[in-house]
Amino acid sequence: MQFSFKATLLLYLISCIVVSAESDEFKKTIGMLNSQFKGYVISRKATKDITVTMLEYRNELFDLESYSKQSMLGVRFLIKNDGQIISISPIEFKSQLPSQESVNSEVNRSVRASDFFSRNSLTQKDDVQAYGLLSRWAIATLARQKGVVPNLDLLDEQKVVISKLFNGSVVAPQISVDDKTLNSERIENFAREIIQYVNK
Repeated sequence: MQFSFKATLLLYLISCIVVSAESDEFKKTIGMLNSQFKGYVISRKATKDITVTMLEYRNELFDLESYSKQSMLGVRFLIKNDGQIISISPIEFKSQLPSQESVNSEVNRSVRASDFFSRNSLTQKDDVQAYGLLSRWAIATLARQKGVVPNLDLLDEQKVVISKLFNGSVVAPQISVDDKTLNSERIENFAREIIQYVNK
């Protein structure tokens, strides 16, 4: 463990020396990339090979909605000290969400919301995935077939996840046992709030 720490420290010190002695070609390559990726968030990282630097350019995302709709978040470059680009690869967001079509089908079959969210692991998802799942459910709820009564029988842990995700500004409504019309109105309003939510 001590050797590992010393090796890491040595690698860091060497990489600092290499960075301080960048070639003109390296600086030109970075300058050219920066000019092509204006408005992107830029991060620079050392690699195991001290002669290679990793540069990442990521989209500057403003809210959960825009983030949840992305498939490619940016681009990653590996650049040698002489300025040569040796690798270009996308930085991708791997979605684990059901398709909108399948969510529409479940809502139209009056599948219980708690079952739908449990089966799709709402409580285990990160914020982006959770928002993506909720927004697909909300779209399906608002676009459901005529005569289908919306369902929102959430489990307590699902309500907690939703409240945390939206910082308490969007909260699952109380459902009345007797009044289906009032329930439908409350559920539809909740679905609209999800779709219209902008993360501050």
